[in-house]
Amino acid sequence: MKVTRLKQILKNIEKVRIAVVGDYFLDKYLLIDPTLKEISMETGLPTRQVVQVRCQPGAAGTVSANLNAIGVGNIIAITAIGDDGAGYELQRGLRKLDINMDFCVEMPGRYTPAYTKPVLLSPGSGQELERLDVRNRTRTPVEIEDKLIENVNNCLVQVDAVLIMDQVEEHNCGVVTDRVRNCLNDSAASSEKIFYVDSRKYISNYRNMIVKCNNHELLAALQDMGQSTAGISLEQAALFFRNHTDRPLYITRGEEGMLLLVEDDATHIPAFKVEGEIDIVGAGDSASSAIVSSLCAGASFEEAGIIANLAASITIKKLGTTGTASPEELTQYLQQ
Repeated sequence: MKVTRLKQILKNIEKVRIAVVGDYFLDKYLLIDPTLKEISMETGLPTRQVVQVRCQPGAAGTVSANLNAIGVGNIIAITAIGDDGAGYELQRGLRKLDINMDFCVEMPGRYTPAYTKPVLLSPGSGQELERLDVRNRTRTPVEIEDKLIENVNNCLVQVDAVLIMDQVEEHNCGVVTDRVRNCLNDSAASSEKIFYVDSRKYISNYRNMIVKCNNHELLAALQDMGQSTAGISLEQAALFFRNHTDRPLYITRGEEGMLLLVEDDATHIPAFKVEGEIDIVGAGDSASSAIVSSLCAGASFEEAGIIANLAASITIKKLGTTGTASPEELTQYLQQ
């Protein structure tokens, strides 16, 4: 890809409108100074001293942050947020990213999903300690599902694409329940909009939309569908699954790049070379945001994959946080 072509696509992205459906988590980083460690008088145990607290939207919020960073003109969140402190911090973070929250549903009595991430500060980097997770582990109420489905249907006329982040593995406990998923499948079948999904566990339940997964998620999906994976190549597995969804399929493969199936032929999109220390957290989210925004801006499926690999190569170099890639960074990295 030439730099002039990348700049053209990035310029077009400024006019793009994307709805992001899924669970928005709060990522709460607790930065700990190990030199200030004390001993608790009550328990005799070491106490870690937090010197900075940093909150930012995570999960679907990470994708939204990446869409914002790459320059998408209008980003709409379709989600449900709890009436709690984490929800307050999450909404404040989304407002900073200029995310449209008109289609957010309030969930009284339920948690706003949150990841608390203690980070031990050390010279030149930070070591992440054991994470503390807060998620809803009971079924999403029907009335919240009804409102989410209504919001999906009402939002379609306002956007160029729907990006689905189906990341909560507890069955029917998050935003994307079976009912919401079926609504999205039906909408994708009857719409000319771009529908795209990234799901850790449930990609076999999607139809009529672009899917992004890694090779492990792909093989697990085939097994869920009752398809034997013994002795078949990744390309054969990808072709079988693409025929199931009837839409292009992106398979991320880390340092080996990406495999793309649009029709029957597989295209390998090489990764960009990255040197030094890396943090792969959020790489898939940056790839998803780059693919969807680029397709909406007129990129081919292969061009979108190249830009996705370019974005991922930038974000994995940002340590101690879930990074993003700006148009300036993308252009500069490609020139290098």
